[in-house]
Amino acid sequence: MTKRVLILATKDSPYSYLAIKTLVKNNVPLYGVALGEKGVGVRALEIWNERTDGRLAAGDFDEFQSEYFPFFTFPSHADETFKIFVKEHKIDLLVNAGTPCILKQDILDAPRIGVLNVHPSILPDYRGCTTMEWSVLNDDPLGNTAHFMVSAIDEGPIIDQEIYQFKKSDGYTDIRRYIYMFNVELMARTIRKIIDNDIAPQSLTPQGEGTYWDVMDDVKLALVKEKLHEGRYKYQR
Repeated sequence: MTKRVLILATKDSPYSYLAIKTLVKNNVPLYGVALGEKGVGVRALEIWNERTDGRLAAGDFDEFQSEYFPFFTFPSHADETFKIFVKEHKIDLLVNAGTPCILKQDILDAPRIGVLNVHPSILPDYRGCTTMEWSVLNDDPLGNTAHFMVSAIDEGPIIDQEIYQFKKSDGYTDIRRYIYMFNVELMARTIRKIIDNDIAPQSLTPQGEGTYWDVMDDVKLALVKEKLHEGRYKYQR
């Protein structure tokens, strides 16, 4: 029986666009996209462009909708109408590809299998915010972690994890772009892994103790950028 996979996306999110484009490229079978009407916000887009040097911009979602699968629009992924939709359409797996909403337990419990997220750092050591930057500052590995979501932030069971190496010539925006691009490729592989192998949160080992990081201040961020520019990060080879 074909499993129903529904993507959570936001209409102006570059990450949502990148994720959907990558899933389509990899022929990942999708039931559709649940598109949140409320945008990610001007400041969030400014931060994304600063991190990626404007080289991972959002495109037109209509290019996917007409050719590949339907889009279903909701005011929010956190409201009752969305939960009812997930249950009525018998969705097996939700995939977070850029929702700005905090998903409460009733939404997390709505799909049959669970909700997949791909966190742009190594869990459980780097939960929270600007974790790529904290990893570089601390000379720890950079990577992505695919996990099922639970109500506690970044604490759900881990499905897969990758660690990357970078070149001495890779600067801050280069590495940020690589992390995002590797992130959505891991998303594509993990969706297939879940649906092909009937993986569920209950079949996985819970995460152990970890560390939650707050947003990095501008002074430390400048140190991170300088460190990468000079090729002094331990994982630049």
